Amino acid sequence: MITAFAQCGRGLEALKLFESLLTEDSFVPDHICFTAVLTACNHAGLLDEAVEYFNKMRREYHLDPQIDHYACLIDLYARNGNVEKAKQMMEQMPYESNYVVLCSLLGACKVHAEVELGREVAHRLIEMDPSNAAPYLTLAHISAKAGLWTQVGEIRKEMQQKRVRKSAGWSWIEIDKKTHVFSVGDAAHPKSCEIYSKLDQLNLDMKAAEQSSKALEYDVEC
Repeated sequence: MITAFAQCGRGLEALKLFESLLTEDSFVPDHICFTAVLTACNHAGLLDEAVEYFNKMRREYHLDPQIDHYACLIDLYARNGNVEKAKQMMEQMPYESNYVVLCSLLGACKVHAEVELGREVAHRLIEMDPSNAAPYLTLAHISAKAGLWTQVGEIRKEMQQKRVRKSAGWSWIEIDKKTHVFSVGDAAHPKSCEIYSKLDQLNLDMKAAEQSSKALEYDVEC
């Protein structure tokens, strides 16, 4: 139930349930339970609560945090803008940083324009998986946002030399127990003509609704 609350973004309810288990049922949590609790804090952005439970896990229940617990806290610090604290925790944890932890930190570097740290983390990800385009593109975005166009060009050139290409994005929908898959500009679906025709009609309807709304606003102002 704690995990279910976490997945639905209902972090406070997850923590309330956890606390009731501790106080009313004398429940003794294990590593898995604390993973669910910290995940709930992560999904809800509850940094202070996550730090409290992380410390409680070690202090009161004598459990050594595993890499999943560190990953939740590192991601929370990073997304809250405390990128240096996230880096510090990553360096101090007794585990080798995995791909998930590094991706979380790189994403935070992108949001908060941390150029130097972003470059360091991106290169570590590239060493782990040289064929994955994501670290290259994220680093290019960080450099472009900082106006470092020479570095952007170097990153693009490196991708070309290594023949690293971004995979196409896919969308899918299930109708009558049959899965339909699409990519950008896809024309392989047997009903492509009908689909694009409907999309065109929806686009026209949206434009007409927008024009009607603007006309109504003008009449009200007059």
